[in-house]
Parts: sequence; structure tokens; C-alpha cells
Amino acid sequence: MVSEKTKTKPRVKGLLIGLGISVAWIVMAYILFAVMGESTFPHGGLDDIGEAIAIAFLWNVFIWGPPIVIAGVTLLAWLIKYHKKWIKFILIGLAVIGLGVVCYVNFGKQLLASVFNTPENVARKIDSYSDWYEYENEHSYGLCDGWTEYDFICEYVKDELKYNTLAEMSYAHPDADDALETEYINAAMEKCGKDIPHLVRWEYVTDVTSLIPPRQYTAERYGSEEMAEWFRESDKDGYLIYDDEFPYIEDYFGMPLNQDHEYPRYQNSASSFIYSYSKVIVLFYDNGTFDIV
Repeated sequence: MVSEKTKTKPRVKGLLIGLGISVAWIVMAYILFAVMGESTFPHGGLDDIGEAIAIAFLWNVFIWGPPIVIAGVTLLAWLIKYHKKWIKFILIGLAVIGLGVVCYVNFGKQLLASVFNTPENVARKIDSYSDWYEYENEHSYGLCDGWTEYDFICEYVKDELKYNTLAEMSYAHPDADDALETEYINAAMEKCGKDIPHLVRWEYVTDVTSLIPPRQYTAERYGSEEMAEWFRESDKDGYLIYDDEFPYIEDYFGMPLNQDHEYPRYQNSASSFIYSYSKVIVLFYDNGTFDIV
């Protein structure tokens, strides 16, 4: 008489073989990636980012795609052959998990963010300027060659203290007003500002047009009445701050803009990327100048 233990072995054996093949594939794929993966990526600048993303995607498909398919098919075949009654419970479980994911994405994520993504907690997660600067220098691959100290400061404040902070805030408060935005930015600057070289103080400006006079759409400025009217209509959705408008901002704060940058940040509007709808952090330095980020 065949024991229950003996009858069970073939059932488990097929399942273990399928799962073993999946694990072996992942191990071998990672070894292959470690050996030759880096050589498949481009080593250029910004122009090669798209190609690098595509290659990274293909490597992930190669590493994880086949084992997921093999393991899934093996498990499904095993359940159908030996445990049909469990399939309905698995489907119910998957449905519950799917419902939970939907609830989390639509409700739970924002609820948790409102509890944990406070201004202080968001600021606490930001890397210090010195740590960020060290990392950027090691991983810039020449993209930062020629940058001045103030270029690094502006990039750090823009990416880490402004964009990342506002992104974390938006998870908890998608309809945040200017006052709440200011609270988050101030918390980030208070935590990290003391590590930024030359920084004396800062100011978060939620309406950059408050720093300059209303724009005059005249033929003298734009060359003709037709062009002036065209710019008036196109600027209703927002406009780039012109070079000749920056002196008004200097007058507003009573000090000159900082010119110690690789590119003419304030002599060329396209270098500053400051628009009428921009919300900016104004950085005041110990040399009596300031930057707009």
C-alpha cells in the first residue's frame, strides 16, 4: 500500500522544479547583468538618457519576465491538477488584494500622507547640502563641469528643497494654498539652509509678478501694435520673465542679483526659466547678492 507521504512527493516535485527554474533564471540573469550589463548602456550625456532608460527596461524584462511567467504557469497548473478547490479562494484573495490596492491609491495613500507627511517630517528626509554635493560630484559624469558654487546651490535648492518638498506635500494636500506651501518650504529651508554656503536668509515668493510692474504691451516694446496684441493674448497663460524685468526685482530687494554662474542666468531669460506663474525661493547671500530659484 502506497503511503500518503509517497503520493504527495510527485505533486510537490513538479511545483518545486518550476519554482527552482524561476529562481535559477533570476540568479543567472543577475550574474549576466553584473558581467556585461554596464557595457550595454550608453556613456554619453543628456542625449543618451532615453536610450539608457530603454535598455534598463529591457534588462528588467529579461531578468524578471521569464521567471514570473514560469512560476505563474507552474503554480496554476499545480493548483488545477491537485487543488482545484483552492483556486476560488485564491481568486477571492486576489480580488481582495486588488480592492485594497484601489482603496489605498484613491483614499489610503492621501490619508497616510496627511498623517506622516508633515512639514517637519518631509524636511527631515531631505539630504543635507554637503551630502548632496558629494553625491552630485561623484555621479555627474562631467555634466557639472564648469559649474560655480552658486550653480550647485541653486540646483540643490531647486530640486531638493523646492520640487521634492512640494511633491511630498501634494501627496497629503493636493489642494494646498500658498500659506501651507510656505510652511513646507520654510521647514525645509530651516532644516537644510544652515548647511548651504554663504546663505544668510531666504524668502518664498508665491507670486513673482508682485516683484515687477505690470507688463506694458506697446508697439515700442514689441515692434508693432499687432505683435503687442499677440503677446498680450499669449501671455494670459503665463510668460517668461524678460531680461529687462530683472532690474525691477533687484530694486524690490535693494541688492544686485548674483552673477557668479556658469551661464548668464539673469541676462538671458531662457537660462533662468522664471515664469509669471513661478513660485520661487529667493536666496540672500553674505556677499550682498541674491539668487532666484
